Amino acid sequence: MAMSAIRAKTATPIESRCAEYGLRMTGQRRVIAQVLTSATDHPDVEEVHRRAHAIDARISLSTVYRTLKLFSAKGILEDVYAVMGPWDFIALVQYPDNEAAFRALAKIGLLEVVKTETFPIEKVEVFFKTLV
Repeated sequence: MAMSAIRAKTATPIESRCAEYGLRMTGQRRVIAQVLTSATDHPDVEEVHRRAHAIDARISLSTVYRTLKLFSAKGILEDVYAVMGPWDFIALVQYPDNEAAFRALAKIGLLEVVKTETFPIEKVEVFFKTLV
């Protein structure tokens, strides 16, 4: 009696989150998830596309954009924002309203070890479009 071994592939954390949200994992989404999970840096969309395209030549830049937008909309990935200023460390926090933000910042300010500042932020894609 011959037995065939089926190698079980472990899902990446992104693939697991997609399953939790009921997203269908197409082959292209799976490749993009694997590229993101294996990254030791913070690749931009074009770099994610370059790496994914090296694995599956059918993956277009628009597929990467749509997939990342979907992952972000579902809370699977965090959006990335561009900020400019004289800071060594920035924590971007979104509050439900200005009152909640003020209360949190006031408490942090009382520690007298952290300088807080409120300023507008913009998504990276929008920020770079304004430069062109």
